[in-house]
Parts: sequence; structure tokens; C-alpha cells
Amino acid sequence: LLDLDIDIDVVAALLDIGGFSQEHVRYMAGPAVVHKSPWSETLPKWIFKAVYKDRLEQIFAEAQKGINGKLAMPTEVMACMYAATMDAPLGHEWTNVYLWCGNIALTKHGKIPEGQTYWDIVGQEPVTLSEYVRKEYLEKLQRDIRSTVIKVSAERGWKKTQTNSGSSGDDNGQRNSGREDQPAAEVVQVSLFD
Repeated sequence: LLDLDIDIDVVAALLDIGGFSQEHVRYMAGPAVVHKSPWSETLPKWIFKAVYKDRLEQIFAEAQKGINGKLAMPTEVMACMYAATMDAPLGHEWTNVYLWCGNIALTKHGKIPEGQTYWDIVGQEPVTLSEYVRKEYLEKLQRDIRSTVIKVSAERGWKKTQTNSGSSGDDNGQRNSGREDQPAAEVVQVSLFD
């Protein structure tokens, strides 16, 4: 669907009609989260499509397991951290998180020239995240990003529809036909340094 450039709101509505959880619908419909900086304007446009493709893939995987996950995808982390890497020097742990997520995102979405690896391009040995860095840096940021996406999506009017009234969610019995009349935004900016 996303390769056909179908509007994200349409994809989210199809998930809703298909009986996916309210949290999954909101995660799909929500904006990309980027660091609040003028540098965010230089984020390559392919990343936004990649963020939504990864979300949809994750939603399908979670739904198949019957769960609502709490973590954003590595592509989302890379998109969020991109401008922050240009605003200020990052500590060792954050640099490793950014490089680790960059490797996953760029490799997965075919942005590495044939015959090379991500690590050839950045000129260093592959990064392995320790359990501490994974839990205290990466997963905390992943949780923050995903909860921000879902919160903003809810604030913009994504609610349960009649077609999905049997699913669990936090709608308190209120029904609406998808999104209220509020414009969608592609990006929400947050500060990683506050």
C-alpha cells in the first residue's frame, strides 16, 4: 500500500476497518517524530515513507501475536536523532544508538551502494549495543517516540469507529467515524536535549 503512495490516513482507516486495535491505528496515523531543530528540514524525504512502512510491518507482526507493542522502530529512532546529531555532539552511548539504528534503516531500505556495507561507509567496525545501552538509551527513546506518536494521533482526533467497536481500546464507549475534521501533519518536533 505504501509503495503506491496511498495516504497514511487511508491506511490507518483500513487498519481500523480491519479490526486492528485503536493503539495500532493511532500508531499508523501518527506523525513522524523528529528533533526540534532547523536541521530537521534537511532530513531526506525517503525516511518518512520508510518510517510508515516499518510501522505497518510492525503493526502486522504485533497483531499476529495479539499484542500492542511499546517500541518505535529503528528507522523512527534514526529520523528522530538525525537533527540532534548536528545540533550538539552526542555522547558515546547515543552515538552508538544512532549508528546501530542507521545501519538497520539504511540497509533495510536499500540506501547502501551495492558491494558496500553501512560500516564501510561510516568507516568503523560494526556497533553492538550492550544490554545497558539497549535498555537505558535505545528502548527508552523508542518508548518515548511511540507514545508521542500515539498521543498526538489521539489529540488529532483518531477514535474508534463503528466497524471496530468490538476491539478493546480507551474510547470509553465513544464512537466516531475515524478522524475528526483536523488536518494531518507529517511531522511533530520534540527536543531530545530537555
